Amino acid sequence: MFALQLQNVYLKIRKHQILKDISFSIPPKKICVFIGENGAGKSSTIRCILGLQKITYGTGSIFGKSIFNYQSRQNVSFVPDIEQFIDISVRQWILEQNKYFNLPVLTIYKRLNVLMKDAGLSKEILSRNIVSLSSGLKKIIMVVSALISQRKLVIMDEPTEYLDPIMKKNFFNLMQKHKCKGITFFVSTHNLLEIDKYVDYLVVIKNGEIALSKYWNKHKINLQKAYEKFYESNDTSNFD
Repeated sequence: MFALQLQNVYLKIRKHQILKDISFSIPPKKICVFIGENGAGKSSTIRCILGLQKITYGTGSIFGKSIFNYQSRQNVSFVPDIEQFIDISVRQWILEQNKYFNLPVLTIYKRLNVLMKDAGLSKEILSRNIVSLSSGLKKIIMVVSALISQRKLVIMDEPTEYLDPIMKKNFFNLMQKHKCKGITFFVSTHNLLEIDKYVDYLVVIKNGEIALSKYWNKHKINLQKAYEKFYESNDTSNFD
């Protein structure tokens, strides 16, 4: 069973064709990286998966359940590129985010303590107003919150943006640790040099179409260089 699958997905908004016959399948318990230039259709694809954008044509599934069935998204946590925060403490924000999954408060706190430590965050941050935090701290807090519920699929849009070098190191350690626990990651990012050695599976989108969907041999070729050559030539053999 695939963790995530899209089949012949089209998305048209007004007169603009955003996605054109999108099809790919993501194996479970892997780190999948979703790459493409700005405007290629990455965010639109994610919105379709999450049910935030109505698909014009096509279908898909999350662990075998149709993406048109709201229950499929009970297996998903999402870390957006940008979040609009309200004026509350970090602790209260995390509790509110995880109420959707019907987790006991004690379970949330137990998992939170472990994740905060793994992320290199002090407990003092929990009492601070989340609006007052730096962009980097907000981002890593979103990652921590998404991992508390232990959903089988975690979708992240530019998760390393704003993170300092230590935060990035802790982020990748968190992702590796939870992959080993059976979680699948679907990560949209432009930071290819940083994520290269963690990639198990690769999906490349260009001009609203899937150019490539395959397992990635991270020891054979540099992802950044392969993508740059592909962008210039449109030749997917650069990824072989």
